[in-house]
Amino acid sequence: MVTCHCRDCQRAGGSAHAPTLVVARSALRLLCGAPAVYERRADSGSFARREFCRDCGSPLFASSSARPERVGIRAGSLDDPGGFRSARAVFTGSAQPWDAAAKRH
Repeated sequence: MVTCHCRDCQRAGGSAHAPTLVVARSALRLLCGAPAVYERRADSGSFARREFCRDCGSPLFASSSARPERVGIRAGSLDDPGGFRSARAVFTGSAQPWDAAAKRH
C-alpha cells in the first residue's frame, strides 16, 4: 500500500495524492464489466494507464508500462477503504507543499 504523489496521479484523481494498493496483475480478476481506459506518456517516458468505471467515472486502477506485472488499485474504490494503511510514499518529489499526507511519510 502506497501513497503516490506523482503529477499523473494528482491529475487523474483531482487531488494531491492517490492512496493505492499495488498487486500482481495476475491476482486481479474483474467480476463484471470492463473499465474504460486512458493512456498517456508519463514524465518518466513510460506509458501511464488509468482505468475507471464506465458508469460513474470513478478511478479504479493505474499501471505503468515500466512495470506491466503490477497494477495499482485505488483505495477509494474498495468496498471498505477504511482498512487502507499506506506503508510508504512514492514520487514525493512531486508532492504538493500543502499536502499533509506527504509530511507523514
